[in-house]
Amino acid sequence: MDQKAATLIGMTSIVLWASMVGLIKQVSSLLGASLGVALVYTVSALLLLLIFKIPKVHQVPKTFLWVSAALFVSYELCFSFAVAYARTETQAIEVSILNYLWPCLTIVALVLAKELKFNAVVLMGLIVCLYGVAVIQMGLSLDIAMLLRNAASNPVSYVLATVGAVIWAVYCVIIKKMSGGHNLIALYFVLTALMMWLKYMLFDRSVPDEISPISILYVLAAGAAIGLGYGAWNFGILKGNTKAMVVASYFTPVLSSVIAAILLGVSLSSSFWLGVALVSGGSLVCYLATSNLIRLKR
Repeated sequence: MDQKAATLIGMTSIVLWASMVGLIKQVSSLLGASLGVALVYTVSALLLLLIFKIPKVHQVPKTFLWVSAALFVSYELCFSFAVAYARTETQAIEVSILNYLWPCLTIVALVLAKELKFNAVVLMGLIVCLYGVAVIQMGLSLDIAMLLRNAASNPVSYVLATVGAVIWAVYCVIIKKMSGGHNLIALYFVLTALMMWLKYMLFDRSVPDEISPISILYVLAAGAAIGLGYGAWNFGILKGNTKAMVVASYFTPVLSSVIAAILLGVSLSSSFWLGVALVSGGSLVCYLATSNLIRLKR
């Protein structure tokens, strides 16, 4: 298979991941947040075990294994339940955008970890991202009262989404510094699914009155989107054009919002779309700035 074909396969992961918000919200609406998310991640874990098999854990440094697993599982819990606990379809899309702060936060984390030198362009990209989130939450007038009302209406979702973005940024730095080339994604998803079921058994054993065929289809679709998304991304990174894939991934917030709006049947304001474009643009600025730094360093 040539590089172009591998890159195209890798880029399908962006479409798959972009569909996660709408699919997870649909599943949680039909089956409940705890049960629905547990089922979705079980499907994802099984798919990834088929694709990657169980890694040879004894060959992995124990510090990296425990730290990376804890961060990954924590992130998936934060992201999935931030969306699942959203009170409306529009709110689910809004809180999901907080998750897409992670690219620019990763750059900040790399600077703090002294993996990259501070760069004014990176700071500009971060400011653009934060301004984009502010526009989404407060409108073009930047009405702080609106932000406070949104956050107060469902603080759990907003806090989980923000914490998740920070955790994923830290995870990316840990992977870069400590992984040694080990791919533990299948193990991470097995652990995540187990944690989802533990939460369900301890805190919420509710079962819907009826589990319809459409509910099962949404579970399978969401599980496949997450599991196959990781599989396609890994294949593209190994065989395709990595830089092209990374650049394309920064437009995931736009695509995610489009797909979620279609799946959930909601219309989004012009200020929302402007904010999403700013988040994507700011992340891209951060990437291009660090790409230039790395190239100059070489």
